[in-house]
Amino acid sequence: MAASDEPRGTRTIPDRPAHVCAHPNRHEFYSWRSYEAAVVDRDAMANNPHYARLYVSEVYRGTLGGWAWTVCWQCGRQP
Repeated sequence: MAASDEPRGTRTIPDRPAHVCAHPNRHEFYSWRSYEAAVVDRDAMANNPHYARLYVSEVYRGTLGGWAWTVCWQCGRQP
């Protein structure tokens, strides 16, 4: 099977990230290709040294459609 070991039809994608902050400088990044592509893009961003100290959420359903993840410049990275 795929990397997740779940059949495609059973995966549930959250409607919002687990941690939601109200900081004005948080930013939502989008991917319109596929969930898997969004996870790859999000992981690349989270592993980038520029974002190392910042909060980078898991992938969720974007408010504008597609898939999204949030980066906040004020929230610290969760251990």
